[in-house]
Amino acid sequence: MTSLRRAGALGRVGLFIALTILAACGGKQRAPETVREIDRLRARFEAEPDDVDVAARLAEAELFTADGDPRRATAPLSRLASLVPNRADVHHLIGLERMMHGHITEAAESFLAALELAKRSTSLRDVAIVESSIEKLESFAGYVGSAPLIREQLRVHFEEGKEHLGLGAFYRLGDALVDLAYKAGDRAAAIAI
Repeated sequence: MTSLRRAGALGRVGLFIALTILAACGGKQRAPETVREIDRLRARFEAEPDDVDVAARLAEAELFTADGDPRRATAPLSRLASLVPNRADVHHLIGLERMMHGHITEAAESFLAALELAKRSTSLRDVAIVESSIEKLESFAGYVGSAPLIREQLRVHFEEGKEHLGLGAFYRLGDALVDLAYKAGDRAAAIAI
């Protein structure tokens, strides 16, 4: 009797192993289908080109994520510029995109626009945009033909005072103007700041 039980148990184990092997070998193995977030954003932008949030998220993803393609950021940025032309973050993103593609004069114009739009805001994002725009403009001042214009625009913003910029941005702007004055060989302008 024990041998019959043992044979039955071995038969069940053998049947289980055989069925497991058949299931593993016989069924088609598929990798799980995954859609990248950038592809979801691209599809949503195509379906909803007037959605400001989607266009902004796609532009940022194209510019700053590993799966993004900075060349593809132009379409959502153009759409954003037409939908919300008075948003500092849009001009800042356009400036970053233009900078990445080597269009420094256009980037400088966008950063100046971002600075102008953001300087009266108290939102943390706009404060960061002001400081980033100042830093970018300072770095461009030695490379673009419009360097005197950039310096002049930064000086105008500085003279408007810290009440419009916030203390951190005001300090950063003053520091940038001193550096630019020294680089231009204008010691008197540097001291006057």
